[in-house]
Amino acid sequence: MPLAKTENINFTKNANSDLNLKTICDVDDPRPECDIKTHRSYVYEELPKKTYDMVNLVCNSGLRYKVYAKIDFDVFVDKAYFHDVMKFMIDNHKRKIYYGDPFSFNSATGRVAMNGRFYAVTDTLFDELCGCDFTEREKGLEDSWFGETLGWCVDKKKYKKGEGMVLLKSDESKVIHKTYYNQNVGLKLGRFASK
Repeated sequence: MPLAKTENINFTKNANSDLNLKTICDVDDPRPECDIKTHRSYVYEELPKKTYDMVNLVCNSGLRYKVYAKIDFDVFVDKAYFHDVMKFMIDNHKRKIYYGDPFSFNSATGRVAMNGRFYAVTDTLFDELCGCDFTEREKGLEDSWFGETLGWCVDKKKYKKGEGMVLLKSDESKVIHKTYYNQNVGLKLGRFASK
């Protein structure tokens, strides 16, 4: 989970204590609760650089998992649903699965980017990215960069039909973003929560 200096690490670690969650902070974030720190700091418009750095950090970490997921601070995912999705992806980790809510489609390339609130890839697909010579983007939408780069890396391999990337659409009714109100629960997360 990429975190800004203004986002509460203790809250998010407690709320997601059942997950193998790693928080990723900017280099100048002084909080000891940061699991991983990037080698530079970023302004909001430079989030593609942060995503590029996060991918490189994971690729070069030596740690390997069957599934890698990115979730934003201001998101809660229904836990039963989350565990079902992760189990399915773990059971099928040899396939190149890209899971999430498609928000961008490049008609020229046929490449899809998932909404950055919550997306996941299997290790087989992530290895495609790690083994690819990709470049960073200065500005723009970080999740578009991720999806486009992932698609470009897979397309370069010219897989036969059925061997390439598999897109798996999320059930967005199970992904709670920014606000949740239900049966005496009121929750507001993110940049504008205190306003």
